[in-house]
Amino acid sequence: ARFLRYGYPLLFILFFFEEVEQMIHAVRPATPYWFEPYLYAADRWLFGELPAIALSGWVGLIQDEIMHGFYFSYYFIVIGGVVLAYLGKKGRASPGAGFDTAITSMIFAYVLTFIWYPWLRARGPWENPELMATLPSFEGFVFTPIIEWIIGQGAQSGGCFPSSHVAGSWGMVFGLARYHRRAAFLMGIVTVGLSI
Repeated sequence: ARFLRYGYPLLFILFFFEEVEQMIHAVRPATPYWFEPYLYAADRWLFGELPAIALSGWVGLIQDEIMHGFYFSYYFIVIGGVVLAYLGKKGRASPGAGFDTAITSMIFAYVLTFIWYPWLRARGPWENPELMATLPSFEGFVFTPIIEWIIGQGAQSGGCFPSSHVAGSWGMVFGLARYHRRAAFLMGIVTVGLSI
């Protein structure tokens, strides 16, 4: 109960994310996902091709598991970061030093993504049938099936850019940096993988 007194913003993330699919249609409802062609054009301009297509010849079981593992790490970064900041360095059962910074930084990152979603509507690549038809199926035995199940159960169409997973993770990394440098450094390395 004491943790929820301070950590309740985690519930905000969960419940507000469920509303994203409805909220994104508040602006320009007649033109869904209008921003996707611009994202694809930017990828082609930067990389010469969509990275998913360009890298599709290099992927396989190990690469799929690693990338899905990075995606799954989001839950450990966000929830683990909040718990770590709450317990502090001595493992006390009250908000540790820097808890307010860590949770505020993370929530601020989420709020920014939620504000931008209606203006920059874009689906995840797995929702683009033309793109997915050109790619090999994912392989994996641990993280790949878990992430496919999570996306199948809870993905919100249109809430892809900017990525709330990436933003929330970086928010937590920067929020932990002052009081939990080692944890922030390790989470930062994993967040780079999540960002990729």
